[in-house]
Amino acid sequence: MSGWIMPIQQASFKGVRFDVLAVDDSFERAVVEHAYPFVNGADLEDMGLNTQTIRLQAIFFGSSYYTDYIRLLSVLQQKGADVLVHPIRGRLPNMLLVSANLHTDAENINYVALDLTFKEATEMQPIFAIEDSLITKIDRLLLDLENLFDDGLRFWDSVAVFDLKSRLLGLWGALFASFEAVRNLFDLDKKKYSIASSTSQRTYLRDGSGH
Repeated sequence: MSGWIMPIQQASFKGVRFDVLAVDDSFERAVVEHAYPFVNGADLEDMGLNTQTIRLQAIFFGSSYYTDYIRLLSVLQQKGADVLVHPIRGRLPNMLLVSANLHTDAENINYVALDLTFKEATEMQPIFAIEDSLITKIDRLLLDLENLFDDGLRFWDSVAVFDLKSRLLGLWGALFASFEAVRNLFDLDKKKYSIASSTSQRTYLRDGSGH
């Protein structure tokens, strides 16, 4: 534009370039207020930043203004977020063009004024998906604890059974050892007063030790 002296910065969105005159970046924090009766003020719970909003005051001008104007109209028909090349902050991903005001007048030839509003879009998990994931993790933890508890009971049961078995085998081993001692003391006939090999002291001791 002939005689144009205002400072201009370039920005672009989905391949469409425009010259920016002014930028407004808005940030707002999500806050939950907890008020109590008879208490001045309120507790403020910080829930993080809301989506950022960027407002650009831009123009198309010169011999190519109409081509850029048509391309922007085409972009407005497209769905989905894309990269906004901010004139100051550079590349900003996941930005959605939520509103556009295009102004032309007879006094400014080959000129279109733009008021564009962008908002940051982030993919959010559905609430039920988050809850379901949390419940699944809790269920898995409870199941692991239950399995651990069952393993502990089985371990102590095996210890108790082994201890009882060892005591019984020790008792039987002592009885058979006493029998052998009495037989040797009175020089009794070993064939007549024999002990089956399956019930000998050595067998019981071996069974009791697990070898």
